[in-house]
Amino acid sequence: MTGKMTTPPARTGPFRLLLQLVGVALAYVAASTVPVLALGQTSAGLALSSPAGMLGGVGAAWLILRRSGEFAHALGLVRVASWPRTLALAALAAGGTFAIFSVGGAAARLLGFTAPAVGETIALATQSPAHLAMWIVLVAWLGAGFGEEVLWRGFLMDRLTRLPGLTRSPAAVLVAQAAVFGLAHAYQGAAGVVITGLIGLWFGLIRRMAGGAIWAGVIGHAAIDTVMLSLGYAQAVGLIRP
Repeated sequence: MTGKMTTPPARTGPFRLLLQLVGVALAYVAASTVPVLALGQTSAGLALSSPAGMLGGVGAAWLILRRSGEFAHALGLVRVASWPRTLALAALAAGGTFAIFSVGGAAARLLGFTAPAVGETIALATQSPAHLAMWIVLVAWLGAGFGEEVLWRGFLMDRLTRLPGLTRSPAAVLVAQAAVFGLAHAYQGAAGVVITGLIGLWFGLIRRMAGGAIWAGVIGHAAIDTVMLSLGYAQAVGLIRP
């Protein structure tokens, strides 16, 4: 199997789609709360909640898709045709994300909006080198890099392509998943919704450019989160100035 998208996917109804999305979301939330309940809102508890939620969401997606045999293709877990191209797209994904953050944050401040705050996360992840390594592995790579890409750009995009009104409109699917992704970050304020939505749109485009495979997005997403955590740690210990 390659990552190329060819024939139009089988259609599904809006109500069935909603039930599937709600089921995956509930599984994600339920699984992510287990480490927090066990360890409290500590660095370890919150770091473990990210991959735990990913496992819950991916597990629910597998239960939904297992009989159809569409699980791997729907989530973009397919063999890539060229790893050099995949890594180049991953670098493009990371670079584009950094640009969106930079320009979006500056525009938000210029317009009087509060830019998305990540101070609390950075504080938890930079308590020690061990905490930094834990957050990079569990959150940047497993929870955010892999988890968010396979669930948002994978499962969600695949489900949206099966709606009757979106089956033959890739652009509408990209915009729809980006809008949902942005709204899911409403806790970051209006600027956070817009910036996150643009990032979701960008990573959706990356998956399209990768022929349907999710790996370029996973690597790019994890890489940018790793850089941000590492820069936060460098600032916390005084290696660089804010």
